[in-house]
Amino acid sequence: MGPEYRALFALLLGGLLLLAGACFMSYRSGCVAVFDGKQGDGHYGRGQLYESIAIVLVVGEIGCVGLAGLLCTHPRPLQALLLAAAAVVVAAPASFYVVLEAANSGIIACRPG
Repeated sequence: MGPEYRALFALLLGGLLLLAGACFMSYRSGCVAVFDGKQGDGHYGRGQLYESIAIVLVVGEIGCVGLAGLLCTHPRPLQALLLAAAAVVVAAPASFYVVLEAANSGIIACRPG
């Protein structure tokens, strides 16, 4: 495996790990915003902090996917730019959808009563 394939693999794996972290933070955001075990009700400020972290992680994941697209066809710059743009266009809505679903799952799982 050449160095460009190792870098491509590392970028894609890093993107998946960032997306997993974003899903966890988003789930935690939904859970904390709805129910806090100490107070008995939600903690909106802390939920927003978790959601902000999730958004930063999603943006990092989309950046990793875009860089992986640039790396795939390195000798041809126009094709690399088109592939990177297509990867970002596909990854962005899918990633944000997954994160929103994770937040909904957190709300449903931690809803009191």
